[in-house]
Amino acid sequence: MHGRPVVYIPAKNHNVHERDLDDLTRFMIYILEESCKRCHEDIIDNLCIVFDLKEFGLQSMDYQFIKTLIWLLGRHYPERLGVCIIYNAPTIFSTFWPVIRGWLNEVTARKVVFANNETDLCQYLHPEVLPEDTA
Repeated sequence: MHGRPVVYIPAKNHNVHERDLDDLTRFMIYILEESCKRCHEDIIDNLCIVFDLKEFGLQSMDYQFIKTLIWLLGRHYPERLGVCIIYNAPTIFSTFWPVIRGWLNEVTARKVVFANNETDLCQYLHPEVLPEDTA
């Protein structure tokens, strides 16, 4: 499972009340395009997306952006998602997850995993690829 390009999304830096959805969508498309360029088709052709929920709060929860990201991945990057890791999920996230899970098809939902510590994370990627403050 190692070797995929990693898209790291630190939720603590996101505030739903201070973002422009169009700008954020364009930025996400840019990130996805750059990540896809790093896929080596003959070795591995999909991505790892890490949502780091350390210091996640209500202002970080952005249903509209998550719906947009799900649509983008399904419509324009089908089968590019190898694994989506929800890392450091606080208890409050369990109230949001059932809603998000309902928007995913079964194939995509099986690609979502929860990692609560570095040991869990190491099953999917080398933690050295992430910023130092993720642990």
